[in-house]
This record gives sequence, C-alpha cells and structure tokens, in this order.
Amino acid sequence: MNKYICAYCSDVGIRKKTNQDSMLLKQIETKEGQIVFAVLCDGMGGMSKGELASATVIRDFDQWFHNSFLLKGLDWKEQEVITQWKSVLSNSNQELIQYGNENKANLGTTATAILLYPDMHGVFIHIGDTRIYQMHAGEKSAMIQLTTDHTFIAREMKMGRMTYEQAMHDPRRNALLQCIGVNESIFPETGRFQCEKGDIMLLCTDGFRHVVSTEEMQSSFEQTITDQTRRLDLPSHTNNLMEDTRVDQGVLKTWITNLTELNKTRNEEDNITSIAVYACK
Repeated sequence: MNKYICAYCSDVGIRKKTNQDSMLLKQIETKEGQIVFAVLCDGMGGMSKGELASATVIRDFDQWFHNSFLLKGLDWKEQEVITQWKSVLSNSNQELIQYGNENKANLGTTATAILLYPDMHGVFIHIGDTRIYQMHAGEKSAMIQLTTDHTFIAREMKMGRMTYEQAMHDPRRNALLQCIGVNESIFPETGRFQCEKGDIMLLCTDGFRHVVSTEEMQSSFEQTITDQTRRLDLPSHTNNLMEDTRVDQGVLKTWITNLTELNKTRNEEDNITSIAVYACK
C-alpha cells in the first residue's frame, strides 16, 4: 500500500522578529492508502499583520479539509477539489481586504497547496512566489519547479526584458503581482502532477530558495543520504539514492534543516519555511 513520509522546518531567520510564514500538513490513512494535504503561506504586511494574513488562509483551508473534504474523501473529483480551493482563496481574499480597509492596514499572503492521493498523483493551487518543486527519482534525478512565480521579475524574465542575473539584484525582486488580501480579483494557478516511487514534493517560501540553487538542494539531499549510510554503517547497495529504503523522516528533516541553516549562513533575511513529502511504498 502506498504511503508518504513528511517533514517540515520553519525558521524566523536572522533578521525578522516574527515568523510570518504559516503552514498546514495533514496525513491521513484510507483503505486505498495515504493522503497528504499540505498548505504553505508567506505573509507580508509587517509584524503581526503578515502573520495574521497567512494564518487566515491556513485556517480557511483547515476548515475546508475537515468540514468538506473528509466528508467525501476520495469521492471528490479533482476538478471539484480545485473549484472548492478557488472558493476558499476567494473568501480569504475578501476577508483580508475587508480587515485591511477597516483597520487601515496593508497585509497579504502567498498561498500554495497540494493534495496527494494514494495512487501518487496530486493536484495543486498556487498564488504568489511560494514554490512547489518535484524532485524526481532515478540516477539522473531532476528538480522541477511546478509553479510559476507571480512576481515582477518573473514576468520581466519571461518577456525577455531582464536576465536572471539582473533579476537577482533588482530591488523589485520581492514585488508580487498577485497575492491574497490585496486585489479584488485573483487568478490562482492550478495543476496536476504524477509522482513515482522515490519522488519528493517540496513546498518552500522564497526565503528558502533565494540564495540556494536547485542543484545545491539536490546535492544536499544526496549528502544527507551518504551521511546517514556512514552513521548507521549501512551498505551502499543502490545507485538510486532517492529510491533507497534509508530515506526516512529523519533524513527529510535533516535535509531541509541543513538547507535552512545554509540560507542563514548566506545572510538570507526572510523567514524560511519548507515542507517535504517523500513518496514510497
């Protein structure tokens, strides 16, 4: 029967006094196998306002999961789930806009969610610049970004008006074109993906990947596996590290924690949060 291994790490970082990131992680058993529901939000608006914005979206998704999804579970069709998610985000958006108007406050949040089914396929919804990566198993593993950054620099690079190097040093690097709590109309990105045994789904806020490349994320995972092998004196019996039975929650936790610390040593000033889900059998 299919199952998933999950781990998460959230750090306030080296500069901010509060952690404005919020997350939700649910892992439940069904007769067909496990289901994983994960949501990650990166709030903005200064101090408690950003925290309030991200926590509001997390609360609304949590209520949907318990009050709607669990009533029918796997009987929900994918498009029904996505439609309901759009409604959740729309309601959260209006609630935060109203709060901001009434309290003369500027606040908002990114919102990114995935739902993994027992047969290892999944759906996602996304708005902002929190990312979903899929790290494929296999000797020639690859880390693929599934989501599109709704940012000024992403748009400029797509239009050919800015190079990657220019974007990384542009003062508008963190400027969002879409988020929850600012604009009356929102246009979330949605999609479907398929996992293979040994794949890892990674959700992360921008603080997790500003100064760390995808190549470094991959090599860090491989080093974590190597360290685990030496520590437990296990045989190196496979060339496919990601399908190895040595991948457990401790390995996932160590991996994303090490990357969090690497970000901090490189003076990343934002909050740093990630959720990792490993597909195994």
